[in-house]
Amino acid sequence: MDIQHVTEKHLFQQRLQLTYKQSLEIQEMMMTHEDEAVQFANKLTLKMKHKKELKELDTRIISQLDQRVNDQQRFLEMAGVPGFEVTDNPMKIQVQIRLLDFILRLSEMKMPE
Repeated sequence: MDIQHVTEKHLFQQRLQLTYKQSLEIQEMMMTHEDEAVQFANKLTLKMKHKKELKELDTRIISQLDQRVNDQQRFLEMAGVPGFEVTDNPMKIQVQIRLLDFILRLSEMKMPE
């Protein structure tokens, strides 16, 4: 689970860095051009470019997260954990999440003596 959180945090940081870079790019353009019409046109162009870049990054992030889920499913399936198989079916994934949560809670319970 810790590896997953580190991966998610890293991917989120990549997204934040891109949005920060994009905002700096707009600010720099606004300082470079004094004419409001030029600023407006350039800002529209940059916003469209930024939207495309962000969509591409989000697609890569989703792909990486999907791959992480797939790797975890494969590992748990190979370990023989019941209910785990490689799938992209959202309902089966929800069942796996709940099953894993249940297993984790059971592992934390103290057994009566």
